[in-house]
Amino acid sequence: MFKICDAHNDLFYVSKNKNDVDNYFQNLPNSIEKIFCAYFSYNNDKNASIKNMIKFFSYVKNNNKAICSVENCWFLNKNNLEDFILAKPFCSTLSHNLNTSLCGGALEDGDLTEFGKIVVKEFEKNKILVDTAHMNEKSFWQFCDINTKPIFNSHCGFKALFNHKRNLTDEQISEIVNSRGYIGIALYPTFFSNKGLNSLEICDKICWFWDKFGTNTLGFGTDFNGIKIYPDDILNYEDVQKIADRLMQKGANKEDIEKLFSKNLLKVLNNNN
Repeated sequence: MFKICDAHNDLFYVSKNKNDVDNYFQNLPNSIEKIFCAYFSYNNDKNASIKNMIKFFSYVKNNNKAICSVENCWFLNKNNLEDFILAKPFCSTLSHNLNTSLCGGALEDGDLTEFGKIVVKEFEKNKILVDTAHMNEKSFWQFCDINTKPIFNSHCGFKALFNHKRNLTDEQISEIVNSRGYIGIALYPTFFSNKGLNSLEICDKICWFWDKFGTNTLGFGTDFNGIKIYPDDILNYEDVQKIADRLMQKGANKEDIEKLFSKNLLKVLNNNN
């Protein structure tokens, strides 16, 4: 059984109190090493959003398997940016699917804004990674123009295999690989097909990536608890081990599977300390 690190899990979206979060972790398999628990604000109140973020982060304060992250820090402004930084998320996206005051969302055509550039630099100074997931391509390249860190994308698919607006182009993937960054493959069927998705098909996507871009960048960003449909034969972390079995059947070596399952993401964690 391979150790698993996951760059994106929407646990804080479905678990509304500490007991829910504790129960979730207590029922995880022993194979889990690190899970990025993403706070997603669905509240239109900026002050309430950041207070809720801090509250949710407190639920896993002493949990050595949990890494706090944010999906869509739309609620940031100059008055609460310091509070956000003091809460110390490991990473944060600047948008979700729509434009924010920081950057263009995946489904729209906005730019990286002047305030967004300020936030990028403040994150960089305080060792908070910008998560480029959910950025549109235009904002992605504008971000790259001012970024000096390895590029992080917690959960996505690959546009060369399926033309979804949330997916990365080969040029974007190459930019992330060349920066020695990280890409988390999402286990969301919609990113890869108009039909279903199963573990064998996921392995085909992984092998395509490895053949073209190498094995040092790709890991998991499952999007568990944030997706409405799951792969046919993968409903939880126990099932993720099927991907390792399939890869071994295809002749993958143990070292490359370990990179995919945990080591590439652990490298990001260790290098950002």
